[in-house]
Amino acid sequence: MKNEKVFAINYSKDLLDIIVNKNSVINGDIKRYGDVYLNGTNNRLFIELDKCYYNSQTNNSVIKRFVNYVIGEGVYNENGLSVEDILSYDDFEKIALDYKKSGNAALQIVYNAAGFIKKIYHIDIKCIGVNVEDDITDEPTAYWYCFNWSEKSKYDQIKYPAFGKGEMIYVNDQISIKQDEIFYIKGKDTSYNHLFSRPDYYSGLKYCYVEDNLGKFFLRQIEDNFTPAVIININGGDNYDDKQLDQLVDSYTEKFTGPEAKRFIVSVNSGSANKTEIETISVPDLYKEKELVEKTAINKILQSHGVNNPSLFGIIKPSGFSSEAEDREVSLNDLKINLIRPYRRTLENALNKIFEVNNIKITIKDVESSNNVG
Repeated sequence: MKNEKVFAINYSKDLLDIIVNKNSVINGDIKRYGDVYLNGTNNRLFIELDKCYYNSQTNNSVIKRFVNYVIGEGVYNENGLSVEDILSYDDFEKIALDYKKSGNAALQIVYNAAGFIKKIYHIDIKCIGVNVEDDITDEPTAYWYCFNWSEKSKYDQIKYPAFGKGEMIYVNDQISIKQDEIFYIKGKDTSYNHLFSRPDYYSGLKYCYVEDNLGKFFLRQIEDNFTPAVIININGGDNYDDKQLDQLVDSYTEKFTGPEAKRFIVSVNSGSANKTEIETISVPDLYKEKELVEKTAINKILQSHGVNNPSLFGIIKPSGFSSEAEDREVSLNDLKINLIRPYRRTLENALNKIFEVNNIKITIKDVESSNNVG
């Protein structure tokens, strides 16, 4: 063994390398657990989409504003009366959020003794699995609910019939009432599997991870007081064989690499007399590179959502229009035609199928303003 060994460790990894690893998750396949199909291992894809929503500032801002545009003042019947006694505004907002965020949404349908719909509730899409049918292309006859699919042994899995498939059951051996049902809304992009849809901004997910990891990386820089890279000396190198050295360096690598890592190099030598001189290592133009990557990530996320004017979604960028009012009017009109109306149409069609049981036709009411987007 030589008297000195130096191992250079890439402390941060390239952010895009992180995304390559994430792609194996967001390209997840259907997983079967007994009589249930889930969207990836324990519904992992839905969980990852949640992380992209909460951890990417740009993605979060766009989705929240988009949902607000879509839901307007809520759901009303054809006589202009609210149906909030059946579907609350809060539940409707959560349904619209799940549908935009994940491309899927689930509603619990509760009936009264007369066979009419009494209540419609939102169910977190992460909790829903699809029943296994004779053929995977068959329409599901039932859905499964579990509070946390990662802990299936801890939480019950409850089977609900699909909408229109419920049977009459007896309550207290006296009253006959229809079973609760699940109505499932699925987007158009089912190209990667038949049971679950991808969100419409799927192409921008990798950049949501970039934005998230940039924030973690620079938080670490602040916590370290912007300290440059240093060298760590581990004396007594002659006491380790090559396998032990590899294990030692691997343990440091595992703990200190990634976007939240400390920056260092491990040096193993035979004694303090032979130790490597301590030096600081600077990364030139790090913050310029960060700014470029950040701008790229933001632009890609906006493009994946079809955003034509970032200011409509709480993101301020120069527009190129001489008049801000002109810019807003043109952008709102385009947003209305190409994005809001199709989403509203999907939600209205789904809800009308449900409210048809009560002989009610519904519509989503615009926000009363000069710039509504209905």
